Amino acid sequence: MRKLMISLLAGVSVLSLVACTPKRYERQSKPKTATSSSVKKEKTDTGQKHYQEVLERYKAYATAINAKDQTALQNELKKIEATSEEYAYVFNLQTLGSTNEWQYAFEDLNRDGNDELLIGDGKTIAAVYYLKDNQPTLLHVAYVASAGGYRSSLEVFDNGQIVYATWQSLNPEMELTLYSLRKGEAKEEKKATIQIGEDQTAEQALGISAKQLDLSKLDWKNFEGSGDSKSTAKAEEKKSESFQVQVSVSDLRIRKEPSTSAPSAGIIAKGTHTITE
Repeated sequence: MRKLMISLLAGVSVLSLVACTPKRYERQSKPKTATSSSVKKEKTDTGQKHYQEVLERYKAYATAINAKDQTALQNELKKIEATSEEYAYVFNLQTLGSTNEWQYAFEDLNRDGNDELLIGDGKTIAAVYYLKDNQPTLLHVAYVASAGGYRSSLEVFDNGQIVYATWQSLNPEMELTLYSLRKGEAKEEKKATIQIGEDQTAEQALGISAKQLDLSKLDWKNFEGSGDSKSTAKAEEKKSESFQVQVSVSDLRIRKEPSTSAPSAGIIAKGTHTITE
């Protein structure tokens, strides 16, 4: 009887130990997970690789224009439609003999996971490209024509909206088009016309409540061969040259920056004026 009691007590003790063991055993036998420091975070594909052909073209444009190699430039322009805005823009720059110190930046303007490509000088935008079926597609270009008085501009807002403006130097009206970028398309939302020199801004005319995108905060990169000290010196020399403009409207408003929403810098009267910068 005594032996039986000892055996029962021993069995109960073993069972108690077994019941208390699983948690400790589970912790020890659980596979180790990789720490955050050992996990390599994969870079998200935002579609930048699809713009490579555009970047290569602009690099070739810049090299040819800076070298004054018209044959090389024409060979490069043959790769795109002669009726495209890109063709007209580059041909105009070739006439001026300057690429305006091109830079480029990627930014997901509409937050859809795909980056858009911006061409510019870090302060203003000269062209906007977006992806349509993974193909780089030009929205518009913005430039000052070498002749004829044509002007255009592109302004981007922090909600992905883009305003494209066109006007003539001798015409007091500015035509505005508002676009919104969606996944794979650029939708035209609204059109408006404002009078140059009046207080109404593009935002007011188009009903935009968003803020303009701060271009200075983008990661701008230089094109290889897009310029050197000689081309920069020529650009500075051009800036110092004076030229005359004819103002055909009364009390033309001057703005501090090339933007329809920039602060006013004063009023200029109707007539012929000499511009030195």
